[in-house]
Amino acid sequence: MWTFPYYIPGQLPDWQALERRFSWFADMKDVPQDPEWHAEGDVFTHTKMVCEALLQLPEFQALDEQEQHILFAAAILHDVEKRSTTKREIENGKERIVSPHHAKKGEHTARTLLYTELAAPFAVREAIAKLVRLHGLPLWAINKPNPDRAIIAASLQVNTAHLAMLAKADVLGRICCDQQDILLRVDLFRELCEENACWGKARTFASDYGRYLYLNGRSEMPDYQPFDDQTFEVYAMCAIAGRQVAAKTATSGNILPIYLCFRSMRFAVSVNSIPQIPNIPPKQCVWVKSRQKNTCEPVRHLSSMRPISTATCAVNGCRCLPITAHVCISFIWKCLTRNYYRKTVTANILFRMMCCTA
Repeated sequence: MWTFPYYIPGQLPDWQALERRFSWFADMKDVPQDPEWHAEGDVFTHTKMVCEALLQLPEFQALDEQEQHILFAAAILHDVEKRSTTKREIENGKERIVSPHHAKKGEHTARTLLYTELAAPFAVREAIAKLVRLHGLPLWAINKPNPDRAIIAASLQVNTAHLAMLAKADVLGRICCDQQDILLRVDLFRELCEENACWGKARTFASDYGRYLYLNGRSEMPDYQPFDDQTFEVYAMCAIAGRQVAAKTATSGNILPIYLCFRSMRFAVSVNSIPQIPNIPPKQCVWVKSRQKNTCEPVRHLSSMRPISTATCAVNGCRCLPITAHVCISFIWKCLTRNYYRKTVTANILFRMMCCTA
């Protein structure tokens, strides 16, 4: 089990030892906060108050030991990057102390510290980093243009019950005139999560495609189950860099004449509905733009082709995509996640990329 240094569940942490060991914790001293929202003082004082408020919550005490260490780590790190983002600015004729994007930057810092200094396992590290990133969501979810979509998306990244606990401690660990109103926002966050079946768990969807459409704003109903007729398979096979291809892939008795090697990745590859070739079903082969002819034709050995630029085939009207080692993987991933390149991929495509050892 992973543990946070100098913290034992059921006891107050050793603040002096933490300050001596971690420079990022000591750096929170003298980082100012707006007195209207944080009359308690600097970030260091606020962070200690948040941690102590968290330890006193009955729901926190009911967690298992590992979860308590995760939440304590998130509490001590939640404002870690106020030290680098805090500034003064004029708002409505009044000087304010603000820390824009401190949660976003804090996620990166927390992930780095948990990897380099605190040796947290991957799952623990990501849970803490996402708590840091989203710690303000329960306070502002109700003001989002689409609160339901915001909390459903959050539930896929973080335990929403833990997030509410952290937000509640964040409110209790400050001195402000509207504390009760902010606590009400945390309660509303829980109600929203329960209504959307994502309180303390990730929201489930009817299908992966339905999840994609909902989270990208193409569907307003999280329970919508779209008909998915764009199914295909992707095989990415890699080997030692610089080796040529010398293999074919056989599937259901069909040999796909597609060869790729790392030295020949810069090809404009497009998938299009074009005439059938022997032993290959239509719409199931990769076509490349030919330099010699203004047409798209199947290539049986791509290593003989020269790199070409993005082009549009005037004959078939297909969009040609320049492929590099990086873009190639990006192209595959975007196809799988039904992103922009889905428009390039027609129905029932079997797209195989092979980089095999000679």
